[in-house]
Amino acid sequence: EGCRRKYREAYGRELPADRSEYMPEWASSCMRDNMDKIYSFIKQKKADIPMILYYNLYRDNLFDRERTTDMLCTEPQDVLSLGHQHIPEFWKPALSIKLGRSLPERPAPFGIVHSSPGMDWRHTGLPPAEYRFWLSQIPAHGGSIWHSLTGIPDTIEDKRILETVSDFNRNVQKVVAFM
Repeated sequence: EGCRRKYREAYGRELPADRSEYMPEWASSCMRDNMDKIYSFIKQKKADIPMILYYNLYRDNLFDRERTTDMLCTEPQDVLSLGHQHIPEFWKPALSIKLGRSLPERPAPFGIVHSSPGMDWRHTGLPPAEYRFWLSQIPAHGGSIWHSLTGIPDTIEDKRILETVSDFNRNVQKVVAFM
């Protein structure tokens, strides 16, 4: 009922039963309102704890996300949730990070590239060359990498992913001053 009332007040019409008929900004404004409440609660409890909030390249209003967070995060290559059959466009990590960096005076956004080819295969790593390709776009476009490893070293049978992450971190450390 709260959503119906909110929709009526915002748009002067009833909340459609079919999601495809919602006003384009409806989902983003609902997310913003919910995050406003969470952000306020966190800051009342302990003001120096940063809130990290996701943004989506295609569906979110970045200015709405900015208002309710200290740091931004994106999953520009999310085969963990989408599965290997839905690999995104090869340029999506670069564009996602560039969008997050478009906000002035904000920390560099975090970019998460999941190391596994889907939840059904979460203890199997992507091929190292493919994983490096997706990872490299994050720091190359000014983002901060947030590694996503499923499990702990003892439960990850495909150890190539650990070697890839270690190599990647060493390489980024070499060039970070020039980025």
